[in-house]
Amino acid sequence: MANVSFASLKEKDDSLLIVPRDLAVLACPWGQAPIPDKLTDATGLIALPPGWRSAGEISREKTEVGGDSKTESISGYGSLVPRRVIKTEETARLSFQTQEMKKLNLELFHSQDLSNCFIDDNGEWRFYKSSASDIMYWSIILIGLDGSLARPILPYWIFPKMTVGSSGAVSLGMAKELGMPINLDAYEDSDFGPGGAYVAIGQAGLGNLDIAAAAGFAPPVTAINVTPATASVAVAATTTLTVADQDSNPITSGVSFTSSDPTKATVSAAGVVTGVAAGTSTITAAYQGFTDTCVVTVTA
Repeated sequence: MANVSFASLKEKDDSLLIVPRDLAVLACPWGQAPIPDKLTDATGLIALPPGWRSAGEISREKTEVGGDSKTESISGYGSLVPRRVIKTEETARLSFQTQEMKKLNLELFHSQDLSNCFIDDNGEWRFYKSSASDIMYWSIILIGLDGSLARPILPYWIFPKMTVGSSGAVSLGMAKELGMPINLDAYEDSDFGPGGAYVAIGQAGLGNLDIAAAAGFAPPVTAINVTPATASVAVAATTTLTVADQDSNPITSGVSFTSSDPTKATVSAAGVVTGVAAGTSTITAAYQGFTDTCVVTVTA
């Protein structure tokens, strides 16, 4: 067995160190605007449907996406360790602090619909809160920016349904903006995702293509190619087949091999072909529904 270095085992890759050097929080009242299926296309970011608004610049001091899960263990008298673990609760929370005095930010912070709040001719607006105010639900998109302007990397979180879980205090310091700390809790939306979900987590941008393979997100396989396409081996000799996808990326696991005539040539699970008797056999490789072949000629 070949030895490897600790560095090669670790596979450190600085290109995968993503830093959200800028952030945007976008919101719309729950159910009033569609949530986009994609945030980007081949040319860059796609404009959001009407109804989505931005929170503007947010403070760099407090922006977090967090969550928590709770489990219960089931144990038996004869087992010192749990026999089964059941998830009983899972939560997700988005926390950030606004810097700009916008109607959207006031609505988020106070969990109140201000669509009927207008400014008068004297430059004054006012709204009232009461204990009878209804809870407002929101759809939220948090998107970050890293990489370059030409090839950006855009990590993002989409929460289909959120509401204010708790509010912090508005700072009134002389050297501090009237920032509003907002803490939103996520709720599952049965119409979001394949079968209902409370958050979608993704990363987009042309710069993401540059690091996708290193991060383990190779494009989907649409075809496979076996190398070599033809081979010749002597009886009892071996040759090894390799399999790659349509972009020549090696496929090293999950491939199954079969021989059309094992009396002439056999093939192992690793693609090693062994000559058995003079003649020919077609070796077929199969992966995720795609196949390709190698015709093997066995010589005496």
